[in-house]
Amino acid sequence: MLRDWIRAVEDARRCLVVDPSFAKGYLRLAESLRHMGETVEAIEVVRRGLEVDPSSKHLLKLFHDL
Repeated sequence: MLRDWIRAVEDARRCLVVDPSFAKGYLRLAESLRHMGETVEAIEVVRRGLEVDPSSKHLLKLFHDL
């Protein structure tokens, strides 16, 4: 929300190290990467997140938006 995408990416990656099953962490990482113009990596992160939670409406929407 502060638009500090580099820190947001770092925080989301740390979050996923602590809990790789936390789907919202994938969403936050992918959104931050998207804002940084890293679309290919954001798509890969969304795919990994959907493996964790295939029913996540937010991840599915982001996947279609990318």
